[in-house]
Amino acid sequence: MVTAVSVGVFVFAFALIAGGSRPGSFVPVSQEFLARSVDEAGGHNVVNVILVDFRGFDTLGEITVLAVAGLGVAALVLASRGDQGVGRGDHHPSERDSTGDADESERERSQQRVEAER
Repeated sequence: MVTAVSVGVFVFAFALIAGGSRPGSFVPVSQEFLARSVDEAGGHNVVNVILVDFRGFDTLGEITVLAVAGLGVAALVLASRGDQGVGRGDHHPSERDSTGDADESERERSQQRVEAER
């Protein structure tokens, strides 16, 4: 309990000191973006300039995260279907009996395919 209170007091004091230490000539970053959008990026739409030019790699990373998440959702949806095709071989689950073996007709078809290939 004492540790939690002391950490809380430290963080509060640090926030007060850090917040009050801004110099009088401090210019907010929003004003810098407005001032530099036309000169450095050549764009009049400040939002587009920020997303594409100033924060391009960050935006690319966010798009990559969204794409990977979309692929994950698509994989889960496809996997939830009964017919995902992974590890099935030549046998469909409906062609197996209760012991997990393929039925006799499937064995005969398999043997006929092997003989036909020879």
